[in-house]
Amino acid sequence: MLALAGCSPSTGVGGYAPEAPARVTAVDDVMPSILLQPFEVHDGPRPAGTLPDGQSTATSPNRGGFKAAVWFFVNDQAAPVLVSGRVEILMFDGIVSPDALPTPEPLHVWSFPGDKLGQFAGRLPLVGWGYNFGLLEWGSDTPTQNRVTVIVRYTGGPKPVYSSPQTVIVREKK
Repeated sequence: MLALAGCSPSTGVGGYAPEAPARVTAVDDVMPSILLQPFEVHDGPRPAGTLPDGQSTATSPNRGGFKAAVWFFVNDQAAPVLVSGRVEILMFDGIVSPDALPTPEPLHVWSFPGDKLGQFAGRLPLVGWGYNFGLLEWGSDTPTQNRVTVIVRYTGGPKPVYSSPQTVIVREKK
């Protein structure tokens, strides 16, 4: 019955291991998923229950951010892998070209050391193992432009690996 459903006892549904795979140090590609419509920044206190994602508003009256999940790939493996190095999510004010990297200074950096990544690891059906970092708030590093560029940097292998830039609209253009 398992073979007919496209799975086996060792791989599970979709060909992905039901248990977390061993972590690797070197990767070839990084694929982020950034929520394209983050909650907006407010200049004052926000009424309770106004965030579209239902998140608590108690931490700060001037909140802004987005949700992020990241998958890592090695060229000779079809499924995403888990990593042991440092994952950094870089936010730049405005639109940044991939050719400009790593020159511009990020407006904000979220850094996750390898020994802390396990709490964010999980397996999504049909996607595989990756990391869901949830809601990332930028605190006082509020963007001045209506868009930000988000790039994931992985360090753990012989050289840093960067994702393609993701543009996120943070507020309507004035």
